[in-house]
Amino acid sequence: MVKSDNPAGRLFGVLDAVGKYHNANAPMKSVWGYVLSDADFHAPASTWRQYGALLGLVEEGRIWVEQSEVADKLIYLKPFDELARLFDNTNLEETCDTWKRKLDDTTMVALQFCSVYFSASKKEA
Repeated sequence: MVKSDNPAGRLFGVLDAVGKYHNANAPMKSVWGYVLSDADFHAPASTWRQYGALLGLVEEGRIWVEQSEVADKLIYLKPFDELARLFDNTNLEETCDTWKRKLDDTTMVALQFCSVYFSASKKEA
């Protein structure tokens, strides 16, 4: 089960909410506004702070992996590398449906695995 006590789990939660967003034709700026601020992009400054925090979670996840004791760090870094690439190439005017097609199931499953690992390793520490 995905936990929100670590960056992978928090990223998964946000991206899962984007995946479930109800309007496939909405521009991503509206989707981010809704998902991150529970508003329809009426408070852009708040949304951008939240979006910046989301980007920070990608880096935080990378740091967790680097500091972990996993044998093959490259495998655990892969979803964070993919998300960094995806966020770097985000067009806020593209539709939600177009953006969702860029987020593959492999990345989401990898985030789930990372979340479970991070949660378990926190309990052992």
